Amino acid sequence: MNKNYWQQRIKLIASDFPTENPRIFTILVSQSENPSGFSAQLILYKYVTCKLKTKLMKAIGTIILLLISINVFAQNLAECGLNDNPELTRTESEFLNEYMNSVQKKGYDFTGKKVLFITGNSGEGIGTKSIYFDYIKKWNKNGNKIATWVVELDDDEKKLIEKTDYDVIVTYWVKNLTKRRKRIILNELKASR
Repeated sequence: MNKNYWQQRIKLIASDFPTENPRIFTILVSQSENPSGFSAQLILYKYVTCKLKTKLMKAIGTIILLLISINVFAQNLAECGLNDNPELTRTESEFLNEYMNSVQKKGYDFTGKKVLFITGNSGEGIGTKSIYFDYIKKWNKNGNKIATWVVELDDDEKKLIEKTDYDVIVTYWVKNLTKRRKRIILNELKASR
């Protein structure tokens, strides 16, 4: 599938809407990292508002946009967690940037970062990227999200994590991660390097 295919497909969908001032959906399609060439990964979409004649048409337009965005979300998730390399792929970082809300992310951008995954009630276990994304996939099937957070680090902890080749700590299924436990984890990682 190529870029022109998707542009023609979207114009066809948009032409079905009776409007006073017709506009189209703008969807950018990018070349993915996989060897199959162009992918249907929708990187950015913008629905240019138009005056629809009825409330029903507005609802149909909203539903179509929702269905497109759900498909993109699921498609990106399928390409996440395929290995245990701590460095996130472009798809994984884009997914996590969208998956976590601003409170969970604490303003962090995952692009090109190496992530240490911590799990267990008090953060006693070190997880893997593949297991982390497997949990997300499993819970996503029911329309739910896992309990996951970016861990805030103070200056001393940031210095420790830099020595371990990781950029950030992400927890999942952790109820309480104490400052003492964070230091233990970071010191263990530092000693193992």
